[in-house]
Amino acid sequence: MNPPRRGLLQSSYERVHVVLLVAIGAALGTWWITGKLPLIYQSQSRFFMPEASDGFSLHNEAENIPKGPKLPTSNPETQSSLRGLMATSEFQLRVSAKFDNLSSRDIEDSVSIKVDKFNLIVITAEDTSPTRAAEIANRFPSLLQKDLRQRTMLDVQKKQEHLLNADQARSKDLEQLEGERLAFLLDAGAADNATQTSSLNSRLETLRTQVADLEVRRRTLELREKETRAQYERRREFIESSFTRESNPRIQELRSAIVSAESEYASLLVQHQPEHKKPKAKEKEIEVLRLDLATQEELKDKSWSFQVDPIRQDLDRQLSNLAVDRSALDAELSVRRSQLDKVAREWAVLPAFSEELEAHNRRITQSREILEEIRDRIEEFRLYQTRENQFLEVVEAAVPASLSRPFFPKRRLLSAISGLIGLLLGIALASAMARAASWREEAPW
Repeated sequence: MNPPRRGLLQSSYERVHVVLLVAIGAALGTWWITGKLPLIYQSQSRFFMPEASDGFSLHNEAENIPKGPKLPTSNPETQSSLRGLMATSEFQLRVSAKFDNLSSRDIEDSVSIKVDKFNLIVITAEDTSPTRAAEIANRFPSLLQKDLRQRTMLDVQKKQEHLLNADQARSKDLEQLEGERLAFLLDAGAADNATQTSSLNSRLETLRTQVADLEVRRRTLELREKETRAQYERRREFIESSFTRESNPRIQELRSAIVSAESEYASLLVQHQPEHKKPKAKEKEIEVLRLDLATQEELKDKSWSFQVDPIRQDLDRQLSNLAVDRSALDAELSVRRSQLDKVAREWAVLPAFSEELEAHNRRITQSREILEEIRDRIEEFRLYQTRENQFLEVVEAAVPASLSRPFFPKRRLLSAISGLIGLLLGIALASAMARAASWREEAPW
């Protein structure tokens, strides 16, 4: 008769010492083995790139005001780019350069870069030293921040250099435009459009007034000459006297010299202004001759006889003077009319002058505005370089883990798991031993 088969629990109970021995051995073995393994500590740092960066402007104050709170960007391309920059061998080599006996390969094996559900980039570093693990985790965002600043500054410097070259070129263009405008004004003999208009208008009115005044004076002079000639013709050439008056021959010489000098004076007025030194010298010469003539007018009584009519002689002298004055007046009138015609022609072309000058001014104004804009951009770049731009915001910096709580190995957890596995193996072994014993009892031999 075959004995009844024993169940799993009964088999384990009968061989409980085997089950306990296997379970305890597994737990103790795991405890001993994990005690020989190096302790691995883990540190994490969390950071993000803001979705909107801070602006800066010298013209628009709205650019300097934050648009809103700094929140992590949810753009997967931006996050992938940041992870890609930190995953390069060159970047990891620079991270490892700070630590002794640590290669870029070690950094690659011991560091993971992930993005959590809050769009934060999480750097997880593992190392046998808790302090070094924290330093490695913190090294990634700080080095990436530095790289982004350097890349941005290089780009800013290139743009600033381009703007400086544009500033020099635009300054030369502005200088050339101002030179062209100055040459145009010098050629026109004006300071600017308003000055030219005012100057031409003033000269035109002055010349018109002078011409009108000269014409009035000429008409008055003609009337005086006509009246004087009529008086002259009514007088006899000689008159009787109780005594003879001796005529001075010097008088006629002086009169001829005066007429000749007044004619030369009128010619000089045609060529020069009255204030010129040559007309002034000739005018003084005429005054001297007239004073000399006045001293020669006195006649000596000699005997009763006929004599030249002094009134007729005076009228003749007046006619000579009037002729000289009319000649000088005609010359001056001709000069003033010529000047008036010239100013009138300049006034006629003034609209073309104004249009061309306005074109010069527009080009200069436009060039100055562009130059001012360029210099404002240069100043913005200079101020931008003085800023400490925060491209990354560190939410949580890594701190060294406690020495008593390494990330790996977790001796208690692993020993408990090993004990549980040993317990299961012990039960399986006890069941196998029970089956083997039952098989031997049932064997025919």
